[in-house]
Amino acid sequence: MYATPGTHPYILPLGLLHDSTDRGPLWDPALNALTYTYNHTSSVLLPSTLTPTAPTEWFFFNGHWGDKFYPIDDDRQYEFVGEYHY
Repeated sequence: MYATPGTHPYILPLGLLHDSTDRGPLWDPALNALTYTYNHTSSVLLPSTLTPTAPTEWFFFNGHWGDKFYPIDDDRQYEFVGEYHY
């Protein structure tokens, strides 16, 4: 999502990747927002009155977040112009 139409480069070496956008439809991101209140003293997260059915289970997830890291000597990992990919 970009505020202006045009070419928007990614931060990659040599300008290898960019998005080209037009004006597009007007979109209000507040329509998709979920809002919460959090009490940091008691660690209680509740949906706000604006979105009372917003889920809260994700907040207490104890599993691993993010992608798995592979060492550089793993066959699935490769380096291209200073960036690592797998």
